[in-house]
Amino acid sequence: MTVRQFNDHSDGDKYQNYSGPRMDLPSNFLTFLSDLKCAVSKSQFVALNENLENLWNLSPQEQAIDNQRQVEEDVAAVDKNTLIAVTQHLISTLCGILKDGTAFGHQSQDSITTTSQPIDVLNAWNQHHESLCLDDTEEPFLWFTEIIRASKNWVRWILQIYPMIAPSNSVSYQATQPFQSNEMLEFYMLLMDGYISLKFVNAKTGENLARHACQLLFYAVYSQSPRTDDKAQLRFQHLRELDFFDRILTMLGQAQTTAFGFALVQLIHNVMYSFTDASKAWTESNIFLTATACSKCPWLSQKSSEHYTFPIMLEYMLIWCLSSQPPLPNNFEDRRVNIVVEVLRTFYAMRAGSKLTVDSALANILVQLLHLDSQKKQCMDCQIAAVPILMDANPSLGDFLVSRESVAPLMHILDSQMTLVLRSNEMDNAGAAKLTPILAVLFRFSQANLKFRQLVKASIFPRDRETTFQAMVKEAEKGIGSTKNMTPMDAPSGTLRAGLIRLLSWPQSHIKRFVGELLWILCANDSKEFSYRVGMGNALPFLGLKGIVELPPTIHS
Repeated sequence: MTVRQFNDHSDGDKYQNYSGPRMDLPSNFLTFLSDLKCAVSKSQFVALNENLENLWNLSPQEQAIDNQRQVEEDVAAVDKNTLIAVTQHLISTLCGILKDGTAFGHQSQDSITTTSQPIDVLNAWNQHHESLCLDDTEEPFLWFTEIIRASKNWVRWILQIYPMIAPSNSVSYQATQPFQSNEMLEFYMLLMDGYISLKFVNAKTGENLARHACQLLFYAVYSQSPRTDDKAQLRFQHLRELDFFDRILTMLGQAQTTAFGFALVQLIHNVMYSFTDASKAWTESNIFLTATACSKCPWLSQKSSEHYTFPIMLEYMLIWCLSSQPPLPNNFEDRRVNIVVEVLRTFYAMRAGSKLTVDSALANILVQLLHLDSQKKQCMDCQIAAVPILMDANPSLGDFLVSRESVAPLMHILDSQMTLVLRSNEMDNAGAAKLTPILAVLFRFSQANLKFRQLVKASIFPRDRETTFQAMVKEAEKGIGSTKNMTPMDAPSGTLRAGLIRLLSWPQSHIKRFVGELLWILCANDSKEFSYRVGMGNALPFLGLKGIVELPPTIHS
């Protein structure tokens, strides 16, 4: 799985294809950190947030384009005490606004002497949140939201971006620990609960606060290697003590915007992926929502009072994304696409494919996704996210896919992903990640289902070329041909079969093995047909792995 991160369009948090203003990192990065640990006013935090989000949008390569050595020197000059000071200032500022936002806003940095702890923030929220949220259009509330946003940006920069810029530098646990403490985890959950329980004057400002809190919680429980990270596992156990799963499921059923719903799905996906006992909690969570409680939720607004589980809730989200108007996708920023992709990834993390049946809602949703207009990139993104779920499906589902005319869309996905890998010459794990799922799905169903296999074969080796191919085979067997079958009999450049044959010699072992297995099953395990179709030069290594021909050790390896 790739690095888990938010794709938050509203804040300019889109990691790729970002065209906004860039922060000149080499010249003012240290000044930026100094400003961040001294910021007091809302306007200061707004400006610093924009810079921090611009930093996030730059890849390490982009950040170092102008002067890589200067970047490395600047980052190396940041000691752990500076990082800790920024964290401490953010914590203290949160506490100060909660206790007396109006008075705190007129203080200078020099007058802020109180050093607050996470427990102080939690207590201050419990005691003062009603007065803070009494009017969410007033300065203290808006300022408070900016601090939560800044905290989110800060934590993710320390955990994900800083290690990429300076991999040799170890980031002190002390720099993030306050934001990852049990008290702060509870605080984030209360902020998210507040979006549902508090009566905000402006629904948008309340949603902004809840969404930033959700994203901050995402990064607070984030770990590069969560299943071997004891501290991360302890944070998960505390989340369970906070009734995390039922509360998140309730929020999903009462969310009023796609932005907040998307953030919640990303959070649950991260938790499901990261923690060993998450699948049990996923299965056990079950809540009851009245029709009134979820009347403003886009995906549940037409539902009656009923019980919900995570699979049911996420299926309703997918159905709404596919059935709501205007048709998906409406434009490049259509957040329904993000929801679809993230929900599908969550289902895959929970191995939902193993439970697919022809009557299941998810199976029918997957077929509907496969028939979207794949010429649109957003539709193709949804289709690519759907494929891994089919990897776990029972092979008997092949008849269902054939009857719903879903083989052709799967072949189009293969062609599209293969073209990307070949054009960019991806010989690493990135290439394998693009091709392995679709190759595995096609092989799995082709092996088990004759009709499915025939359709796949006809797509790769078109029937209108079979007469020519068979004639060339006869010529070769008679010794009439000018070659000795070292190259494919019929694989014109630019065709799907030519691309697959090229991948038989790809350096990435998973790709060439999956391609070989797929073509082998399409040739009915016939080494003669296989050799003619792909060429003996391409066939020998695979046939050697099969034990059909004996190869010298160097070739076999």
